[in-house]
Formats: sequence, C-alpha cells, structure tokens
Amino acid sequence: MIAEHKLPVIFHSGHSGIGTGMRGGGGLRLKYSSPMHLDDIAVDFPDMTIIIAHPSWPWQDEALWFTCTSPMFSLICRAGRRSAFRPSWQYANGQLKHKMLFGSDFL
Repeated sequence: MIAEHKLPVIFHSGHSGIGTGMRGGGGLRLKYSSPMHLDDIAVDFPDMTIIIAHPSWPWQDEALWFTCTSPMFSLICRAGRRSAFRPSWQYANGQLKHKMLFGSDFL
C-alpha cells in the first residue's frame, strides 16, 4: 500500500544502546537492526523510497552502500555518539550530499 501511494518509508537501524549491560541484552536481538534486511524490501518494492534512520552503528558501511548504490535510498544522520561516525561518512559531503537528511532528537 505504501509503494502504491508512492509514500516514503523510514526504518530505524543500528544499535541505540537500549539493553546495553542488561542480562541477555534486555531481550533485544541486534541482528534485526541491521540495515542489510532492507535489501529484500528494496528488491520487492523497487520504486519505493526507503529512508534509513540513524548512523546504523555498527553497520554504517552497509547503510552507506545502500544509499550510494540505489536511487531509492536516503539516509538520516542525527546528532549522537561520535564513535558512531566513521571515516566512510565523508560521503555525506560528496557523493551523497543530495541524499542525506539531517535531524536531531532535541525537542
């Protein structure tokens, strides 16, 4: 339905810190926050605009790869942990500058 109406869809990816230090990670399974799962969605819905939220730590390179190689992907970069930004984010000022969205959690 989203693809039919040509609406963008946003997926949050990466580790947010929730569950850190808790027994069993607080029950959260980190594998589900990997942006690699978005590949299936992109193949199944090739015309749908997909926005990946957050730096996708520790999978930043995968998120950047999707954004670089596919016209339907954009990436939101928000203020956050400095360690989440790696040298590969240099693309934000070059090849990806027309596909980067910047935001903040500050209200």
